[in-house]
Amino acid sequence: PAKNLIEIRISDVFQCAPGPDAGKKLL
Repeated sequence: PAKNLIEIRISDVFQCAPGPDAGKKLL
């Protein structure tokens, strides 16, 4: 579904964005 794709893209953006959980998600 399109909604799922949008949510996945948002998750990718958050994973690439600097933050307290950025290191955990990258590792």
